Amino acid sequence: MTFKAGRLGEIWLNGVDVSTYFASADWHSTVATAPVTTFKASWDSHLSGIAVSTLTADGYYDPADADKVRDTLQAAVGQVTYFPAGATAIGDQGRLLNINTTDYQSAPKTTTPVLMAWQAKSTAPVGLGTCLHILQSENIGTIIGTGDGIGNGGVAQTTTGLVAHLHVTAMTGGDTHNFKLQDATTVGGAYTDIAGGAFVNVTAVGSQRLVVSGTIRQFVRLVATINTHAATYGCAAART
Repeated sequence: MTFKAGRLGEIWLNGVDVSTYFASADWHSTVATAPVTTFKASWDSHLSGIAVSTLTADGYYDPADADKVRDTLQAAVGQVTYFPAGATAIGDQGRLLNINTTDYQSAPKTTTPVLMAWQAKSTAPVGLGTCLHILQSENIGTIIGTGDGIGNGGVAQTTTGLVAHLHVTAMTGGDTHNFKLQDATTVGGAYTDIAGGAFVNVTAVGSQRLVVSGTIRQFVRLVATINTHAATYGCAAART
């Protein structure tokens, strides 16, 4: 899969699309190592240690929406789905992090916009996956993220499960919406529900991280049932 990045990048944090507050983002993952190289070795040897994954984003503070910025970016825990080139179509690449916010800064200026910087570290393995539903509003009914499902690069199936993020950024209070994942063996084939692949029924704006174990067939899709009033949501999934 070709890596993409660009000016259309998106960052979904919990129940808020914070993309428009940022102008740059940097994601990286590292593993601590301890040297154990011995005499007569031809190559260095290391023991692997703790893995660390960090997302850092820089942008501009908007006083017109100050509460959303502060409350969301300083959230102690949550889910982040980061799309380096944006999520404008099903299948766009995303990074799925379960995070703790570790740093938030704002820097007042006299002649330029107020700058802000935000950093979060993942508390679980990062999913390298794809968009199953772009962040947009859907009306009442059953909405299938994609009729054909997202394939797995020609691999028939995997046996180590998946991780998925659901972000609901707008809905009417009192409503209940349902979201689940399905898989199939062929493009547009007979889809069935993935065992353990249903998100908790959604009754408020927010996000969920779903971890599923076991076999996942080649094609995966999201199915949503939107009840009573329209809702805005996005979803991404990654095989583990």
